[in-house]
Formats: sequence, structure tokens, C-alpha cells
Amino acid sequence: MAEIHIFLIVETVLLFGASLTGFIAAITVGITRDNFNGCLLYGNINWINGTLPKITNYGAATSCNFCVGVQVIAALFALTSGVYHIYVLLKKENKNMWIIPTLLINGGFTVVIFIQACVVSVGFLQWCDAVVKGTEVHHCRDGQHQNWNEMAGHGGHIDGTDFYDYLKTGESTSWFSFLFWGALLAVSFIRRLRDTRLQEDHTDEERTPVLTPSPPVQT
Repeated sequence: MAEIHIFLIVETVLLFGASLTGFIAAITVGITRDNFNGCLLYGNINWINGTLPKITNYGAATSCNFCVGVQVIAALFALTSGVYHIYVLLKKENKNMWIIPTLLINGGFTVVIFIQACVVSVGFLQWCDAVVKGTEVHHCRDGQHQNWNEMAGHGGHIDGTDFYDYLKTGESTSWFSFLFWGALLAVSFIRRLRDTRLQEDHTDEERTPVLTPSPPVQT
């Protein structure tokens, strides 16, 4: 009983960690997309005279939508599961909580979040490679101080302030989210191994014959 509660406490902490990092990753990527009126991941720009940035093409909208959508779904699931874990702990109920489905779900989210984190990292890197081509930009962060609205053809007002900070935060929290889901997968796997071992031990006990002492021989 106590061992089960320890697993539940660990899983609860990991679930809320996955939920928090997931929401932050989704919000930061989404804010940058809205501020630039398009997805910056895998985007490209040209520098006019080396000083004026002009976006030649945005990244595919599906890249940002995938990153935001996946993290929102994962974060909501983690939050709901975490609340349910707290309910079970407060009720002090001895529940296995569907170990096999949980193992499969955690494994699925781990794989999908890994792909999402890679999409953010690679897309962010490609965007930064284009930004640092400006003569006055030596680091991607410096691009935040450029006037993104001076050149025509952007399709509306662009708020370029803090785009690096937002995307860097989105990238970092995406990888933290992956680590939380990976840890959840590991805990689920350990619980499965523990239950399998307990079932085998219980079966062995049932199969072991009960030996009774033989009556003494009378002479």
C-alpha cells in the first residue's frame, strides 16, 4: 500500500511538471507566431543593405500549429491525470490505475513530444541562421532590436520584440516536457515490472504444496 502511494506521488509531481512545461511551450511558440503574423520556424529573411530585415517566407503554418496543439493536448491530459492522482491519494485508495493503458499513453506522448521538441529546435536554428546574416546582428537575440516593419510586404504590423526570448523559452520547455514524459514512461514501466513480479510470487505461493508433519510412529 505504502509503495503504491510512493509511485502515485512521484507520478503526480511529474504530471504537473509536464503540464506546466507543456503550457509554457505552447504559449511562447503561439505568441511568437501571432506577433509575426506567421510561423518563424524554418522561416527565412533577406537583409536589405545588411541592416533592414525583410521576411521572404514564413515557415509552414503546420509546424507551429503542430507544436502548439501537441503541447496543449499533452498538458491538458497531464493536468487532468495529476488532479485524479491527488484524488486517489486523498481517498487513500489502493488502485493500480490502469497500468497498461497508462504505459502506452505515456509512451505515445514521449515519442510525440520528442518530435515536437525537435521541430522547434531545428526550426528555431534555421530561423536564427537567417537572422545573423545581417551586418549589425552578431547573435540571434540582437534581431529583437531590429525594425521589422520598415520594409513592405510583411502583411501587417509585426512585433519583433522578444521573439528570441519566446522561442528560446519554447525550445527549452519543450525539452523539459520531453524529460517529464520520459520519466513518467520509466515510472510506469517500473510499476509494470513490480506488478508482474508480485503476480509471479503470488502464483508460486499458490503452487507450493503445504507440508504437514507426519504422525509419530508408535512402537
